[in-house]
Amino acid sequence: THMLISDVEAEVSKLTGTGDLIRLTADATALYMTRSNQDSLRVQVRDALTDYHNRYPLRRGMPRQELRNRLRLDSSGFDAIVDNIVNDGLMAQDGTTVRMAGHEVMFTSTQKQEADRFLDVLREHRYSPPAWNKIDAELLGALTDRREVVSAGPEVVFAAEVFDEMRDKIIDYCQVNDAVSINDVRELLGTSRKYSLALLEQLDRDNVTMRVGDMRVLR
Repeated sequence: THMLISDVEAEVSKLTGTGDLIRLTADATALYMTRSNQDSLRVQVRDALTDYHNRYPLRRGMPRQELRNRLRLDSSGFDAIVDNIVNDGLMAQDGTTVRMAGHEVMFTSTQKQEADRFLDVLREHRYSPPAWNKIDAELLGALTDRREVVSAGPEVVFAAEVFDEMRDKIIDYCQVNDAVSINDVRELLGTSRKYSLALLEQLDRDNVTMRVGDMRVLR
């Protein structure tokens, strides 16, 4: 037998009224889930995120795609369940990552000392940060997330305030001269080709500049 649309709508209304069926989306393309399935998914999400935070305490959150793969949901279903959990205050999301609502990145005293030493060297050498100045990769990721540093390449990391200063100098130069070359940057900042190129390539990625031949112009 076939149910009439009106009968289906009535049954859906009844089940949502009792709480046995949960509407995940408010738009015209409604997505529903049974209460038991929602509860099961919430447990899976909690366990996955808790495990991730325990393994990577210095990371802001778990990549959305990684969590989606674990849950084996399609894109629309995943987005809906994540929004549902976030709206209930159990989880937080920002761009490409998700995390438990109470998760915060906290440095140990040893990690803070290591980070401070690393940043002191970057600020001392400013436009030419030395390659020997190394730091744990997870700690570097945390500093990047906090935007205390800008990673402009595999071996090039600038203190964030220094990077911003260099960016502003490049913008000012381009506004006066229309374009800037690697050699111009070397002379402007008194640094090497390695750092000049890394800086310009990062500005390209940030959509501040774009390459035209051997020159860069403002976007």
